[in-house]
Amino acid sequence: MQPYRRPYSFVTVAHAEDDWLLRLQARSMRLYLPPAMVEEIVVVENSGAGRHVGWRDRLRLEYGDLAGRVRFLSSEAIAMMPAAPGWWTQQVLKILVHRVVACDRYVVLDAKNHLIRPLHPDFLEAADGRMLSRRYCYRAHPLRHFLENTLRLHDLPVEPHVGWFMQADTPFTVDRSDARSAVAFLEARTAKSFAERLIEAKVTEFFVLAADLMRRGILEDRYDFSRIACPVVWDNPVEPGSLAAVIGEAEDSRAPIFSVHRRTLANMNGNTRSILCEFWQRHGLFGSTQEAMADLALHDARE
Repeated sequence: MQPYRRPYSFVTVAHAEDDWLLRLQARSMRLYLPPAMVEEIVVVENSGAGRHVGWRDRLRLEYGDLAGRVRFLSSEAIAMMPAAPGWWTQQVLKILVHRVVACDRYVVLDAKNHLIRPLHPDFLEAADGRMLSRRYCYRAHPLRHFLENTLRLHDLPVEPHVGWFMQADTPFTVDRSDARSAVAFLEARTAKSFAERLIEAKVTEFFVLAADLMRRGILEDRYDFSRIACPVVWDNPVEPGSLAAVIGEAEDSRAPIFSVHRRTLANMNGNTRSILCEFWQRHGLFGSTQEAMADLALHDARE
């Protein structure tokens, strides 16, 4: 296991609908995020509309001893956003947050991500100091057209990169200087802001970051692509068998992070919720399966 080389900023860009998952994420950080790795935890409010009164105070409590390192930012504190759906403004904020984070490197999370075992430095960076990531084939991937748009925008060939390219999901570690360069490149090509250009060109944040590094010939200098995968529950609706398979992958791989999309969670029936809640209980996120089920039911009632 590597020693702690540096603290990180941990950044989550979240919608109002994510509040329950944010509390789960905060609780998981309290349990499994070593304080020596944390300079700050930044929660960026992609939209303040629809949030319950006192949600910040309730969320801060879940962080336990890390609560003093948490700060909340509105999207307006980072950049003025054009009128666009929240999915697009989230892409923009994950890159532009480089302007306000305290550390040279920051870890981008979605609300769907939560820790299920201790996070160690060797999950975030290789022994030589490069950031750890993964590559995927995008030939049959739903994000393929976003990748193709990004490659063309950066004067890079679609082939062979569409067959093997940087991950497009979280967790994702970013160097602040790389984010700055990616923004400068897009803004230099037009008179528009980074936010306007990204949304107009229909490109996504991590593809833009990787394409800029590739354009500069330093992608391999920045990232080692040997990081283990973090299982995600995507299916909507999810069947008990497929959920059990994802949970089994999480147990076998020893990955520190597990993810459940909020729409998947909302559409789970009692059986699949029970399977998931039992998994959370085994990893200490709830005292019992029943407690987790009751907390989810209370959340449903509030919504």
